Amino acid sequence: MVNPRDIIEGSLDYPSVFKNREKLSLDYVPDRLPHREDKQLKQLATIFSPVIKSPGSISIRSLIVGRMGTGKTATTKLFGREITSIASSRGVRLNFSYVNCHKHRTIYTLALEMSKELGMPVPSRGLSAGEILVSLIDYYDKKNLQALVVLDEFDYFVSISGDEGVYYIARLYENFQTKMKRFHFIFIIRDWASLGNLSRAVKDYVVQNVIVFEPYNSAQLYDIGKYRSEEAFNSSAIDDEAIKFLADFHGSDKGGSGSARILLESLEVAGELADKERVNKVTLDLVKKANSIVNPEMAQIEDSINNLEFHQLLLLLSLIRLIKRKGEDNVMIGDLEEEYVRLCSDYKQEPRKHTQIYEYVRYLKTLGIINTKLTGKGYRGRSSLIGLNISPITELENKILRMIEVRSIG
Repeated sequence: MVNPRDIIEGSLDYPSVFKNREKLSLDYVPDRLPHREDKQLKQLATIFSPVIKSPGSISIRSLIVGRMGTGKTATTKLFGREITSIASSRGVRLNFSYVNCHKHRTIYTLALEMSKELGMPVPSRGLSAGEILVSLIDYYDKKNLQALVVLDEFDYFVSISGDEGVYYIARLYENFQTKMKRFHFIFIIRDWASLGNLSRAVKDYVVQNVIVFEPYNSAQLYDIGKYRSEEAFNSSAIDDEAIKFLADFHGSDKGGSGSARILLESLEVAGELADKERVNKVTLDLVKKANSIVNPEMAQIEDSINNLEFHQLLLLLSLIRLIKRKGEDNVMIGDLEEEYVRLCSDYKQEPRKHTQIYEYVRYLKTLGIINTKLTGKGYRGRSSLIGLNISPITELENKILRMIEVRSIG
């Protein structure tokens, strides 16, 4: 009988592929932000420069717009960390506060959280939102402090608090007349539609100094994945093709979401799978498994397989068998067509014509089941290479075989 202690100690003693797993965490703010430094970070620096150059002269507001995973939160947190340090070195006492409005959707809870984040002792007796904000302004006046407040997922605050709550925050210094303007805001939303129910007057106070975060393309995601992998994994513990796969799968230019968040989550889960299977490298196959777990689109992709036509299933099965036999992740489209013709013969089916096969390939790519790319060095002429986006491959093969058998009997 195996000793439970031995099992636990064996797991603890087995080396991990991770060097510092935290570097893939969604809460981690890296020292560098590839493809957000030259534009968005620079825009923030320009917009909020008066906070340091002429503190108290003006209250500044900026609106950030971008989908999930486009680097909005990481960029603002990095900016907050750096600008407070720079302000300190120049004799300006600036505090940074990050508040997630998904958790704090009312003016009262928002005011309470802002006060806690900005270091003001909140009285134990019950206070209204207005009283909390008055106390906060008085506190910062007495301490001669400046505050930069990020209100992330501001969409939720807008949906619950509406015009009145947004008006109260955005026009803070019209509600409380003071000579020094000590509070500055960054509002973060996912899309413009979230502001649709605000009145024109209130919206004008929010939509100022707009910074747009576009979805990442595949090349940008590769740079991000490469940088964070070097921070998170041991040397040579992840295959470069695994990072490239995720970048291509999720890149906005390849039809993906453009989300770095999903890419980083997939890398972390792939590392977990490597440790669980006790292998010393994060392979392409493990990344595909992780992508299937993390990526919400994968459930839709698997549902799409259930609705494929018979010959589309035959072509997909041909791709799987060819990849397994060759031991390669991508195969030439000409080889795939030959394999498909042989499989049609096995099932006593008349193979579809060349143009129809290309149409099937295009359709399977649209569904996200396969990926395609043009051949490069080492190949004669120009052709297409076809690869799978789903793993584990054997389970997929068995599933498609069952579907084909059922339909053949039918």
